[in-house]
Amino acid sequence: TLMDERSRTINTFGNLTLVTDAMNPSLGNNSWDTKRKRLAGSLLVLNRFIAEQDTWSEQTIESRASNLAAIAIERWRAS
Repeated sequence: TLMDERSRTINTFGNLTLVTDAMNPSLGNNSWDTKRKRLAGSLLVLNRFIAEQDTWSEQTIESRASNLAAIAIERWRAS
């Protein structure tokens, strides 16, 4: 079901980001539009990339996880 899929992707690599203790409560269970506006003001490129997304769905999360993994593998190979 959609809820099972959503629950599965919530705590995955593609849905994780870094925020300050002050920003974290303002994200919480708010709407995507609210979260997007807050993340757009972040100094971290990691968060601005998320804010550039029109939607934040299970598919977006899985795609981001694949992209982050590919970047990590490439960086570790180079070192």
